[in-house]
Amino acid sequence: MRFSPNQNVSKVHSENNLEGNMTFERETTIVNTRIDTLSAGILRMRLVDGELRTIRMGGVDLIRRLYFCVRTRTWDTVNPKFTAYEVHTTRESFRVKFEAVCERPVGGGFETDAHFKWNAMIEGGPDGKVTFTVEGEATADFQSNRIGLCLLIGTNELAGGSYKTSLLDAPVQESPFPALIATPLVIAPKFDTIAFSTQKSTHTVTVKAVGATFEMEDQRHFGDSSFKAYAPLPYEYPNIPTGKRFKQVITLSVAGKPPARAAFVNESRITVSSVRTGHMVPTLRDWQEATPASRSFIDQVAKPAELAELETIRWDYRPSLHLHDNETYWENAQAVVDQATTMRHHNKTAQLVISPLDLDVPHPRPGRDPRTVDPFGAAWLAAFTGECGKAGVAAVDVRLGEGMAQKVMSILAPLAGQPLLETNNRSTGFFPDLMSWACRGPRGRTVVVINRTSQPQNVTVAGLAGNQVAVTRFSEQLGADKVKPRTILPIAQGAILFAMDPYEVLLVTETK
Repeated sequence: MRFSPNQNVSKVHSENNLEGNMTFERETTIVNTRIDTLSAGILRMRLVDGELRTIRMGGVDLIRRLYFCVRTRTWDTVNPKFTAYEVHTTRESFRVKFEAVCERPVGGGFETDAHFKWNAMIEGGPDGKVTFTVEGEATADFQSNRIGLCLLIGTNELAGGSYKTSLLDAPVQESPFPALIATPLVIAPKFDTIAFSTQKSTHTVTVKAVGATFEMEDQRHFGDSSFKAYAPLPYEYPNIPTGKRFKQVITLSVAGKPPARAAFVNESRITVSSVRTGHMVPTLRDWQEATPASRSFIDQVAKPAELAELETIRWDYRPSLHLHDNETYWENAQAVVDQATTMRHHNKTAQLVISPLDLDVPHPRPGRDPRTVDPFGAAWLAAFTGECGKAGVAAVDVRLGEGMAQKVMSILAPLAGQPLLETNNRSTGFFPDLMSWACRGPRGRTVVVINRTSQPQNVTVAGLAGNQVAVTRFSEQLGADKVKPRTILPIAQGAILFAMDPYEVLLVTETK
């Protein structure tokens, strides 16, 4: 394929992969992530370490993620290490080529191994068609529960809608995306083509696999806010033989008139209202060894008759059961709302408790996930508290250990039991930079703003009453105590602008 002089052509190798924000490497350490923005006709998307993320058209999210995944015998995900990485872009097309190795022996804290090398070609054209091709082979015999291309579809855009699947020449099947979390786990067995539309668009998205067959799961069972269509490589389960070559191709296309280009929003603005959501801010508690034992969500929801008899429903929550990068954690904070709604469907009166909340990856690691005690974990806990409030969860038993999360807990503790209010977020970027929630207490309304990035952000908090607000700030940049006590600041026309530190948590309270 020839490239014209006006094309942006870049070659990047893994050892120089220094762009983007920090994420937790799925093995042991913090690494840098390369992020590229790509266009294929009317589609825009991001390329993040060999994965297509946030495939969007006219401001509407169509696909959350398209990627190749290597799992071990215990369902652990092994991160690819890139030996070559090329990105070629034009204004309306792109071509990506890379070579990767998913290699990990047993030992050093890991119980299962993987030995798989693969290369990929990802192409997007001016017609909006995207093709993801993977070829690979095992470099040594090992066992795997699943290897192959995966498609994540965000539940926010689709729950309650419908999709159509087909397999070869069989009749097309139409099914609903379940609003409540479905049982059984697999909601669409054996198809090679899926077509759907989002709630915000009439355009039809079609994804087709060649050399593979999809199944689809409701990942909300595991705290993931997505439906996952996965196309496993064909092998004699669970043994991957050395040297056998595999190839998969997935093609994505969109039918319909191109939408008007979405206006670029060059600001982040949060507006608080006086409208109550009907829920309260949950109580945050330190998890103790003596805390009553919990069962997993998927085990309990499979037995609704037993759920109906409980006075308190407890289930554990980890955003890391599927993937372990920062972006997945932020996406998965909202899945607690669907889990709680499903629990409430089976029991109208029981108290709902998350116990424990844990950020550690549920597979053995040489050490604890550093995010349990660093600024990221603290910011994530603040955001998750708001999501639990929206879900009607009464209490959260937090198992993050000593660190910055405990500081956030002390700041948010006085808000427990206050009624939640609606907020409106207007944010720049593919991936929203900020999260927020609000509540009403005896002193007035409080807005909690979370910078969920490793970069400074500017935000305007609007819709405020009076002439001044009390502000409490929490961030690593504030020094040893990490907390700047309440400060009275003036506001103008109901708004105030803040420059937020990386992963800062900000409380803005109206004063009388």
